Amino acid sequence: MHYAFEYVLGAHRLSIIKLPPPSMFKSIFCFLTKMEDGGLGCIGVEGEPTPCLRLWSRVLAPEGGGVESWEIGRSIELATLLPKDALPAQRLASAPSSMPSAHVVGVAEGTDVIFVGTKKHDNRGAVYMVQLNSRRARKVYEKCTVVVPYTSFCIPVMDSASTDEDQIG
Repeated sequence: MHYAFEYVLGAHRLSIIKLPPPSMFKSIFCFLTKMEDGGLGCIGVEGEPTPCLRLWSRVLAPEGGGVESWEIGRSIELATLLPKDALPAQRLASAPSSMPSAHVVGVAEGTDVIFVGTKKHDNRGAVYMVQLNSRRARKVYEKCTVVVPYTSFCIPVMDSASTDEDQIG
């Protein structure tokens, strides 16, 4: 079982959240993401030999007395997003089932962008940037690797670091 930690800053509360179990979510790599409604989501690739992106949402059970559970969301076939040569034509029977032909390798927080890594039988791979809402994808790297996307860093201005001409000797 895999877990995520949730920290509610205003309440100073730490919670442990169980991720979807492997019986529900057959992906090696599962990334947490913010869903369109602002809730917690999980995204990964499942469904060999025809891989698809699978989204899950964390929802409050209607009559569960505050109990949260995972609900299956939309599914997007990767063959419709990626170029024809990005995925192997078929899965080899000798290939270990633990080695998927595609998996999520990164999520750009606060956007609809995820990164999908692919591997073919000849060990060539690539990373594709996928925009979930527009369903567009483009190759961004020639090897399959983990991606840690960021948009910017905020560096606070310090009073002592002023470059105002009045303060320069």
